[in-house]
Parts: sequence; structure tokens; C-alpha cells
Amino acid sequence: MSDEKKGQDARAKFYNTDSVIRYLKTVGIPKRTGEFKDMVASGTKVKLESKEGAELIETLRRVVFAKHPQQINITDDTNGKMIVSVAI
Repeated sequence: MSDEKKGQDARAKFYNTDSVIRYLKTVGIPKRTGEFKDMVASGTKVKLESKEGAELIETLRRVVFAKHPQQINITDDTNGKMIVSVAI
């Protein structure tokens, strides 16, 4: 399995968790690095300051957020497939 496929699987698993969906519904799309790190911290137990945390953030950044009046769509940037659509 390639690293790209592992990254896609990691992104799909992360963005489909209840804690991340709850974060997106309450806070919205993260627009700054600090907000993105807060979202990642809400969905994982990995320390963000560690090497593993830095790699996780780099992997999870490869998405495109699209906000519509009634939903937020998250699409994987590497293959263009939709990961999740969150109703707001």
C-alpha cells in the first residue's frame, strides 16, 4: 500500500469521527493554523508537538473544505473524492 493511499485512509477515518463532525458543526471550517490544530486536537489523542503529531497535521491538511448554506463538504485533495458532507 502506498503512502498516498495510507494518507487517504487516514483522512477518511479522521474526518468521519464524531468529534470532528461536532467541531465543524459548532466552530465551522478552520481558517487559521491555530484553528486547524484545535480541530485536530479535538479528534485525536496524539500530542501535536511531537513528530507523529506534525506528520498527522501534514497528512490531514491535504483536503479542501467547501461551505454551502446547509452543509460543509470535505474533499480529499489528492484524489478529488468527497470524504464527508456535514449538515450544519
